[in-house]
Amino acid sequence: MVDYMPEDDKREQAEAISGFYLHFFIYAVVIAGLFVINLLKGNQLWAQWPALGWGLGILGHFYAVFVALPRRLKKEAREHRQQSDKTTNPHPERSEIV
Repeated sequence: MVDYMPEDDKREQAEAISGFYLHFFIYAVVIAGLFVINLLKGNQLWAQWPALGWGLGILGHFYAVFVALPRRLKKEAREHRQQSDKTTNPHPERSEIV
C-alpha cells in the first residue's frame, strides 16, 4: 500500500518542524543570556522563572508539531484513502462476486 501524503502536507510538516527548531534555538539563546545576566548582576536567582514559563510553551509547541500534527495528517490521509476507495469502487461487496 502506498502511503498517501500530498506535497502540501509534507510542506506543512517540514515548516512546522523547522518552526519548532527555530523557536527552541531562540529559547536556548535568550535563556542562556538571562542566566548570564542573572549571575553577573545579582545574587538572587530569578532566571529560572522565565525559563520555566517559556519552557512550558516549548513543550506545548513540541507536542503540537511532533504528536498532534502527525496524528492529524494520518487521519486526513486515512479519510482521503477511504474517500478514494468509495469513488473507485462504490460497491466493494459486489467486487468479490465473480
